Amino acid sequence: GLDPQTKDNLVAIALDQGQPAIVRATAAREIADQLTPADLTKLAALLSDESDLVRAAGARLQRQASPPERVKALAPLLNDPIKSVRLAAALELTPIGDAMPEADRPVLAKALAELRETYAARADFPETQMAIGGLAMTNRDWPAAEAAFQQAATMDPQLGEAWLARARIRVKEAWSGIDVQLKRRSSLIPNLVETVKGYAAHEKEVLENVTRARAMLDRAATPGQAAQADNMLTGAL
Repeated sequence: GLDPQTKDNLVAIALDQGQPAIVRATAAREIADQLTPADLTKLAALLSDESDLVRAAGARLQRQASPPERVKALAPLLNDPIKSVRLAAALELTPIGDAMPEADRPVLAKALAELRETYAARADFPETQMAIGGLAMTNRDWPAAEAAFQQAATMDPQLGEAWLARARIRVKEAWSGIDVQLKRRSSLIPNLVETVKGYAAHEKEVLENVTRARAMLDRAATPGQAAQADNMLTGAL
């Protein structure tokens, strides 16, 4: 990671409107995963910058914010006049779509539809297939994600990230299947316990009846009492 001084310098460059937009956007990308809450507060100004490059880079920085704060910061960008900014905001909001107010969800859905159209237009590139797979994973659409990563690997067999992503999905699906079976087994335990309890109660009753019948048979003083005890013993068994 970056040392604190380097990070602070990059924050200053990102905020410096005297620098070229591409330089500011690049500085923002370099610090995207190393921001403090105080840094995020400072860099929120990028979201209203004149440059669409800077606004899009600022949207990516909000990944470090809490879901409510991210929604508050990025929801307005879903209506940005520049498509790249709308798509950058949509990508960061998709993982927390459930935190979006109901009124804003149609706007997010529209931006995601734009994103898919953009991907479809460039589907012949392995990098695009990787992006499609990443979006599918965000939406927990594992079959679509695996298909996209498989396509990327077919296009470029040397693309190790595609093979690794496929392997991760396979592992996740395998564990998901195991988890389902474990939960199913766990749900059967109460029924099993109740069944065992029922048999235990039945066996206890049988044993008690047999004990009583044998005692009566031992105490029988007449043929009639012996016959009655024998019938009781037979019934208990």
